[in-house]
Formats: sequence, structure tokens, C-alpha cells
Amino acid sequence: MSIFTTQMNFSSHFTGIAATNQTTRPYSTLAVKSPALSSCKNKRTTFRHKAVLACASSRDADQKKTKPLYLPQVLHECEDTLIIDKPIGIPFHENEESQGIVQVVRRMQADGMLDYQGPLHPVHRLDRVTSGILVFAKSSNAAGSLIEEFRTRRVTKYYTALSGRKPNKKMGRVVGDMERSRRASWKLLRTSNRPAITRFATFPIATPVDTADDDKRGTDTKATTPSDLQLRMFLLKPETGRTHQLRVAMKSLGAPVLGDPTYSNAEEAKRHCRSYLHASAIRFCLGGNITQVVQPPTYGELFTCDEFQTKFSELFPDSMDEDYGMWFSEIPVVKSELPQQ
Repeated sequence: MSIFTTQMNFSSHFTGIAATNQTTRPYSTLAVKSPALSSCKNKRTTFRHKAVLACASSRDADQKKTKPLYLPQVLHECEDTLIIDKPIGIPFHENEESQGIVQVVRRMQADGMLDYQGPLHPVHRLDRVTSGILVFAKSSNAAGSLIEEFRTRRVTKYYTALSGRKPNKKMGRVVGDMERSRRASWKLLRTSNRPAITRFATFPIATPVDTADDDKRGTDTKATTPSDLQLRMFLLKPETGRTHQLRVAMKSLGAPVLGDPTYSNAEEAKRHCRSYLHASAIRFCLGGNITQVVQPPTYGELFTCDEFQTKFSELFPDSMDEDYGMWFSEIPVVKSELPQQ
């Protein structure tokens, strides 16, 4: 398969953001069921950052806002939706320190960095520490329809994550109510009145050491080796969409997300340049048209190492983009089919 590389040029508003080498793999991420979608723009991309070991966003002294480490990439565009690869470090809502993801994308529109210049309506969310696939609707009608699809669990999402600890079971479901805990965190309860439901499967990963900058490791100078980490890859399929649901589910399994500053050991989290949780795939139907997008994580040494990327390609082969039948039939706990229209 041919691969080509281009250099992104950022506008003056985003001066100072780490430039990237973008490598585009030109194969489809959209199953076209209607001739009306034959002109949709879609691509599955991977790109690595020259400043991949930078573990903190740079400050914009003039605007007093934290800049994103890198900018969102468009993965798919059609009449109704724009789907991006959201970077880590960008919250959903704007706050005193950071622009929200909607503001970042709209700024990119204003600076001429996106072809699409129309309205954007968010239909679901990703945490600040989570990267990956995020869907915007292009109209209020499309937004209403998509929100209803999410509400009725007719949108299938898959996440991938890494943990440095062995879970108490290799696959299954995590089910339970959630309630707020201390310091903006959440906890899983034993009750199931309105439960969060997460399906998962895990796989061992042999991987190199995560080489975050020494000054980001705090006072912990002990080398992190694969045997220390007992590194495992998680394939997560949430059936519900609660705040911090996947992060709480992994903690409940005794295997918190690697680098998670809230749900893992704080000192251990400092040793890594990100929280290793990524929204990797989505599939849904809208107006009789099928959208399927798969995107591997692109930031973080343990996500971009050959060992992880090889396993990701095994789980999400190139052919999956055009597979309109059952996904993961060999792993029943996380299998999925497209909803009937």
C-alpha cells in the first residue's frame, strides 16, 4: 500500500504547537449504501509528532490559554457529519485555562484550515485525557437524529487502552451504578438501578519502555520495564455513556488506565506522557447510510510502538472499514452488528 508524507502548516493563531508529520493511508472508512454519499470525503490516517515526547502543552502568553499539543485531524466528512481525531489534553468545555474542542475546531475553520466552513453540533463527548474519534453533526436535524441514535444505543463504539497491571479477569462485563466521589472522580457501586455497562477483552503486549522526559517523572527514577508494567491492551465496548465510565471500569478491574492522573497512582502517572485511552472505532447508520471509521492512536510512545500497532492492526484490519457484517465474531463479549433500519 502506498504511503505519502506531508508537512502541516499551522496558522498564526496556533503558532508554537508541535508540528507533525502526517502520513495518510488512502483507504475508505465509509461504507456507502446510498449514491448520495458517493462524494463523501473520508480517510484513515496515522501521524507521528516530531515533539512526541513533549508531555505538557505550551502556554500562549497573549491569550492565557493552554494550546493543544497538536491539532485535530479530519477522518471523515459527508453531508451530515464531520468526524475528527481529537487530541489529548483538550477538554470538551472551554474553561479558564483551555479552549474546548468545539472552540478549537471552529478556530481551525476561521483560520482556513478546514474545507468545511458550516455549523458544527457536538453529539457526544470525550474526556480531556482521551484521544480519538469524535463526531460532529452539520445540522440541527442531523444532530437530533444522532443524539437519538446514541441514546437508544444504536451507535457502536470501541476504545483501546493500556494498563500496567493485570486485570482480575481477562474478558467480560463491568456493570454497576456510578456516583461522584472525591476530587472530581467517580466510583462504581454494587447496585444496578441505572447501571453503566462496559464490555471488554484484554491481550498481553510486549513493549519497550515508555521514555517520557526525565523531568516529567517527578522523583521516581526507577526504570519502568515491561515486566514491571505487565502491560496489557484493553478492547473496550461501552454500552452506556457515563462520565469517566471506561476509566472507572478499568480501575474496578484492578487495572487502571496507564498514565491516568485520576484513577491510577499519581506518581506512576507522571512517568508517562499521556493517559493511554483512545476512541478507536465507531459505526452507525444515519438516514439509511452506514458510517464506519477506524483510527489507531497516534500519540504516546507505548501507543505508537510496533508491538501495540501490530496488535491494533490484528484487531482492526484494513478490511474492517468495509466489513458491514458482524465485527469481532471471534470475541463474542465485544461483537457487534449494524442496527436494522
